[in-house]
Amino acid sequence: EVNAKLAALGLPELTPAMLVAIRLYLGTMGKNKYNVALRAKAGMPGFEKGLEERNRGNTYVQTLHTISAAVKSLAKIAQSVPVWRGVAGGLPEKSFLFFDAKQSRISHSLLTHLDKHGIRGGVEICAAGCSPKEAVSVKWGTSADVGVVFEIQAGVQR
Repeated sequence: EVNAKLAALGLPELTPAMLVAIRLYLGTMGKNKYNVALRAKAGMPGFEKGLEERNRGNTYVQTLHTISAAVKSLAKIAQSVPVWRGVAGGLPEKSFLFFDAKQSRISHSLLTHLDKHGIRGGVEICAAGCSPKEAVSVKWGTSADVGVVFEIQAGVQR
């Protein structure tokens, strides 16, 4: 079905390697191996140790490029929909948030500024675990003393 939608737009089909790479990413390899490699290479504190211990130095470059190619293809047929992400154990930096007096709530500062292409938002270093169900993310976001739940408009609105 996915390949039929891509073909209808004149785009190349997903390859078997792309399908396998995406499936591995959605399983434990994504969290335990691939995201560790991405965060370590981005210089995030503490992930260099995980890269050596968990990944034995393997950065999974080819697999991550294959996943990226698959995601780029899938983005061409995906709908822009709201998703939720719950994060427990901390809050974003103060500069990341602002108080929206009109709506009487704390909002994300990236929502207020358009870039030079007229797009607002941000990019996560690696794929963020999100759910289309708010209740699932609230459960994750409230599983510690401090947490936050983000509502994210996934994809680029066309």
